[in-house]
Amino acid sequence: MITADETCEYSGAAAPRGPEITEKENLLLRILRGIWCETGIVSAQNFRPARRDQDLMSVDRGNRASAVESFDRSALLNPVGVVGFTVGDVNGVQLKVFEDPEDAPPNPAHAVVDFRDLKRREQERRSKLLRARAAQRGCLHPSGTNLEFPG
Repeated sequence: MITADETCEYSGAAAPRGPEITEKENLLLRILRGIWCETGIVSAQNFRPARRDQDLMSVDRGNRASAVESFDRSALLNPVGVVGFTVGDVNGVQLKVFEDPEDAPPNPAHAVVDFRDLKRREQERRSKLLRARAAQRGCLHPSGTNLEFPG
């Protein structure tokens, strides 16, 4: 376990606000945005940070928020669903997860998957691997959502 001070080892402007999450079985919740799920096909773009995110992809910790809470909190993003994968899944594609609670609006469940050391092409490759892990669980909320996760 590292301390919050040790998470700032990167030279980029963004840094997680908390320690690394190491409990491999912890579920992470990711919002699927409508813009990246055209005609019900889940793009891998849902599983990597947008450029404005400074290479830190937002997730919620499943032990601190439900899929319903994550969905409702993200209403401005036009969500179509919530999927999940574990810290172990993230570590399995050689990425790390850090606590990153938000103050405004408050979200103590917020965490980030760290893509900062990767070039864009490698981010895209690993996002496809995360999509495959999420596809194994399917859509966690809303129930009955019919989405296709291409291989």
